Amino acid sequence: MIAMRLGLAGLLAAAFLAWAATSHLAGRRAEKHACVWFFKTPARVWLMLIGGADVSGTERNGLNSHAALIVGRVETINRIHNAIGIEHIHMSRLGAKKQAQVLDNLDLSTDEIGAWCFHIDRQRIEGSVGGLISKKRRKPPTSIHRSFDAYWLQSFVRDLADFAAKLGTDLSDIVVEADADMRPTIKRWNICTRQAGRAHELSDAIAWCNRRGIKIPNCKGVVACAADANKV
Repeated sequence: MIAMRLGLAGLLAAAFLAWAATSHLAGRRAEKHACVWFFKTPARVWLMLIGGADVSGTERNGLNSHAALIVGRVETINRIHNAIGIEHIHMSRLGAKKQAQVLDNLDLSTDEIGAWCFHIDRQRIEGSVGGLISKKRRKPPTSIHRSFDAYWLQSFVRDLADFAAKLGTDLSDIVVEADADMRPTIKRWNICTRQAGRAHELSDAIAWCNRRGIKIPNCKGVVACAADANKV
C-alpha cells in the first residue's frame, strides 16, 4: 500500500510532477483530449486497453471518499463481466442477493487485468486546503481540483504505465469508461474517456466493495491522500 501526506505545498508540487509524468500522454498541448487519432489506425485499435473508473461514498464520509480503476483488453473485461452473470451491474441498485452474486463471481486473478482501489477522501481534503470552504465559497476552485487530480495520478501512474507495457502498449492506448463523477478527473489526467459500459460497471463494483472494506484479491490499494484531513 502506498501512503502519502497531502498538504498545500504537496498539492502544488504534485501538479508539476504529474504534468511531467503525463506530458507524453497528450503529446503537444494543442492535442490535449484529441482522443480519436488511434481509432483511425487498425493497429492502435488492436492495442487499445479499456478502463473503467468510478467513485463511491456517503453523505457522512464524503461522496468521493473511495474510488476504483480497472484496465484490460476488451475481451478480458467482457470475460470477467460475463462470469458474474448479471447484465447491468450497479451495486447500489442491486438487491442483497445479486450483490452477493457479484462478490462471489468477481474474479480479477488474471495477469491481463490491472485494478486499483483508492482511498482519496476528496471532499474533506479539498475542503481543508487553505480553508477554501467557507460560508462565502461553498466549492473549491478548479485549480484545487486540478492539483488534487495531479497528486492522485502521481500516486499510481508508474504502476499503470508498467501494466500497459506488460501488455505491449502504453498509456496513450487506454480509453476509460466513466460517468459524470469521474469524467473530469480522467480528462485532467489527459486520458481519453468514453461512455460508461462494462468496464465502468466492474469499477462500480470494486469501488462499492472498497468503501465497505471488502477485500478484492489483486486490487492494489492506494491511499492517494492523507487519511485525516484535519492534519492537512
